[in-house]
Amino acid sequence: MLALTLSLAVMSTPAAAQQQVSAQLIRSVEQELPNYVDGVDVRSLTVGQISSLHFVLHSGRSPSHIRAQVIAILGGLDALLFGRNLAAL
Repeated sequence: MLALTLSLAVMSTPAAAQQQVSAQLIRSVEQELPNYVDGVDVRSLTVGQISSLHFVLHSGRSPSHIRAQVIAILGGLDALLFGRNLAAL
């Protein structure tokens, strides 16, 4: 029983750490994101979205390519402009 409890505790630690995003990473995305899209609350995004956005925003690709990837990460143009997620229908 003790071994099971310890293994569950060890397994949950990386998951908990993965759910936390550093304040520096959030600020970095908050500073760059308005160059490509407006009105996005970075702090409401998932850890995966923030990490992906940071990678894309600092990828050195063309602005149009970065904007297309940013829109895809945020859920597509329809979700961005109209608040609808057509993929969930």
